[in-house]
Amino acid sequence: MSLKHLSLSLLLGGAFFSPFWLTISAAPFNPTPKAVSLPHLAETEKLAHDLYVHLGQQWNHPVFLQIQTAEIRHLQRLRSLLNQRQLSDPTLALAKGQFSEQEIQMLYQKLKTKGEISLQKALEVGLEIEELDILDLKQWQSQTQDPAEAQTAEHLIQASGRHLQAFYRALAASGGTYQPQYLSETEFQKFLSSARGQHGRNRK
Repeated sequence: MSLKHLSLSLLLGGAFFSPFWLTISAAPFNPTPKAVSLPHLAETEKLAHDLYVHLGQQWNHPVFLQIQTAEIRHLQRLRSLLNQRQLSDPTLALAKGQFSEQEIQMLYQKLKTKGEISLQKALEVGLEIEELDILDLKQWQSQTQDPAEAQTAEHLIQASGRHLQAFYRALAASGGTYQPQYLSETEFQKFLSSARGQHGRNRK
């Protein structure tokens, strides 16, 4: 389930009446993939950055402080592509925590509320965001015929894998446990293993 799919489920699945973390099924739901646009990806990178800034300020945990810097670089890379393709950038002139897509705005509020409960919940939010980013990026990569877009997608997928490992390691150090919500267990472990192999070589 991508960020777009999850946010739609929030609209249709009764999330207005239940805490967000109770609406997430233990078994991933895999609907028919929908096209993922470049502007949408820019908004999801902003969502990740803004949440990590907020949660980093609240919990003062280094993992949020480190990864929020990487998310700025990722957003700048997507903005460069938007500019090259003469596409409107939906993230420009928006304050922290503000988004042009209503569904992403709702998703931000839900994840922010969960992350404010405890440090462990905040680290779980980081893991969920990176899982969802990977799904969106893989879908974008599969639908594009543009070499520059495919290369950017691969770069960001690998970066999200490293972020996934960082959040997972931090959660384990805090005494928490985590089961993947959207990726399969096999794919989740593959990203953790890949990130371990690349740790320290490329943090972008």
